[in-house]
Amino acid sequence: MVKMSGKKSTVKKTCQTCSSALALAGQLSLDRLCERFMECLVRATGFALIPELKYSAVHPFRIDALHEVFRVASARGSMLHGAWRHVFHCISTLEYALSVTDVTAEAPTTIVIPEDASTPTRQPVPRKSSFSPFTRFFDDIKNRINEELSATPRIPEGEVAIAEMDPVAIQDWMAEEGFSLVEKLMSSSRRLGDTTIVFYVSALCAASQVELNEMNAYGPSVTLLQKLVETLHHNMDRIRLVWSRLWMVASANLVSASCLSDLSVSMYSVDSLRQLVGKLLARAKLTPDSFSDHEDALKPFISLMKQCGNSTIRELTVQCISQTVLVHSGLLASGWKSVLHVLRLAAADRARAVSAPALLLLEQALAQMLASGDADTVADFVACVGLFTTNADFDLALSATNLLLSTGETVAASGRGAAEKQRLTCAVLQQFVRPLAMEAETSMSLQQHALEVMFQLLERTIDDLDAAALLAVVDGSVKPVFAAAPGVDAELMAVRCKQYLPHFYQALEATVGRTPVFFDALVDVARDSFRVGPEGSAELAHLALSMGFGIAVVLK
Repeated sequence: MVKMSGKKSTVKKTCQTCSSALALAGQLSLDRLCERFMECLVRATGFALIPELKYSAVHPFRIDALHEVFRVASARGSMLHGAWRHVFHCISTLEYALSVTDVTAEAPTTIVIPEDASTPTRQPVPRKSSFSPFTRFFDDIKNRINEELSATPRIPEGEVAIAEMDPVAIQDWMAEEGFSLVEKLMSSSRRLGDTTIVFYVSALCAASQVELNEMNAYGPSVTLLQKLVETLHHNMDRIRLVWSRLWMVASANLVSASCLSDLSVSMYSVDSLRQLVGKLLARAKLTPDSFSDHEDALKPFISLMKQCGNSTIRELTVQCISQTVLVHSGLLASGWKSVLHVLRLAAADRARAVSAPALLLLEQALAQMLASGDADTVADFVACVGLFTTNADFDLALSATNLLLSTGETVAASGRGAAEKQRLTCAVLQQFVRPLAMEAETSMSLQQHALEVMFQLLERTIDDLDAAALLAVVDGSVKPVFAAAPGVDAELMAVRCKQYLPHFYQALEATVGRTPVFFDALVDVARDSFRVGPEGSAELAHLALSMGFGIAVVLK
C-alpha cells in the first residue's frame, strides 16, 4: 500500500513525474516499463478495473490523475502500445461508475492507492540485456516516487490538505468534463499512425474481452465493445494492409462477444458486424483500393455459424447475410464464397428457424445466378441446394428437391451455350442421389420423390447431352441408385431395382446408336446385383432380359 501525500501540489507533481518517466521509457522503446508507469497512473485514479471500484465520489487528486492519464494518452499515444489496455480499463470503469448505486463516497481521510497485488514490491534484479542499465534506472525512479508518496510532509501554511477537500461525485464529473475527455480521446484514433492504430485496436479488443467476462450485478458491460465499433467506423478509410489487420483482430472479438450467453450482448455484436460489413461493401464500391477482399469481410459470419450454440443468434446471422445479399448483391464479388459457406452450415442445422430462411435466401440467390452468373458459381449454388435435400426437416428437404428440378428445367430452357448447359444439367442430376445416404425411416418417401424427379429431368434433357455428359450422369446419378452398398437391406434393393430399372431402360433406349454408356452401366448393375441377394438378383435378371429383347428390336 502506498499512502498519498497530504499536499495537493505534491500529488500533481508526482503524477507529472510518472508521466515524464513514461515518455522517456517510450522514447527508448521500453514497452513493458512504459506499460507499468501507465498502470501506476491509472491506479492513482482509483478506476483501474470494474471489480476494484469502491467509491462513487472521489477526492480531487484522483480527478487530477484522470486528467494526467488522458493527457498522456492524447500526447504520447504512439508510445503506449500495450499500455493502451490500462487506459481502456480506466474508461470502462468510469462508465460503469455511472450506473452503480451501491458504492459510497470516499471518506475524507488519508487516501490509499493499492499497488498491483500480483506484482509484490521487490528489489530489481539486473538482467543480462543491453537495456539492463535503463531498466535499473527507471526502477530507481519508481522507488523514488513511492518514497515521496509514502512520506507525510508537514503541510505549509496556505496549502490545502487533501483530507480537508470535499469528494467529487464521479457522475457529475463524467456528465461534463469526463465525457468530453473520453470522446475526444476515442475520436482522435483516426489521427494515429498506421502502426499505432493496430496496437490501439488490439489493446481495445483485449480490454473489451476482460470487460465482457467480468461478472457484476448489472450484467456484462459493453462500453468498450461500443467504443471498438465506433473506432472501426472512424478508421475504415485506412489502407488495405492496415485495415485487414484491424478487421482480423476486431472481428474475432465481435464474434466472441456474439457467442456469450447474454442474449442482448450477443445480438448487439451481430448487428454491429452487419453494419460494419454493409459499410465496408458500400465503401468498396466507391474506393476499390481500400478493401477489396469481400470474402474476408463476410468471414466473421462463418465463424458465428460454427461457434455459436444459440439458435437465435444463428438465425440472426442468416438474417444478416440475407440483408447483405439483398442490399449489396452487386458488390459481393468474392463475398459469394462466404455467403455459400454460411448457407452450407445452415443446411445441416437442425433448427428450422435457421435452415428455412437460409433455403429461401439460397433460392433467391440461385435465381439471380442463373440469370447472370458464370457456370462455376451456379454449380456451387446447385451443390448447396443438394445439401438441403438431406436436412432433418422433411418439408425443407422436399422443397430443396423441387428447387433442384426447377433449376434443371431453367438451365435447359436458358440461352447458355451447349457445354455450359450440359455441365450444369449434370451438376443438378448428381444432387438427387444425396437423400439415398439418409437412414431414417421418414426419408424413404423423400428418396422416392427425389429419384422420380431425377429420372423425369433426365428424360427431358437426355437428347441435349453428349457422350461425355451422359457418362458423367451415369456415374454420378444412375449407378448410385442401384449400387448394392454393404449393409443395405436386400429387400429394399430389390424393390428399388424393380421400381427404377424401367426408367433405366427408357434412358438406354433413348441413347441407342449414340453411346453405349447406359448399356455398359446395365451390365455393371447386373454384375453388382448379385451381392444384394437372390430376390434382388432374380428381379434384376428378369428386367435385364426384357431390356435386352427391347434393345434387339430397336437395333433390328
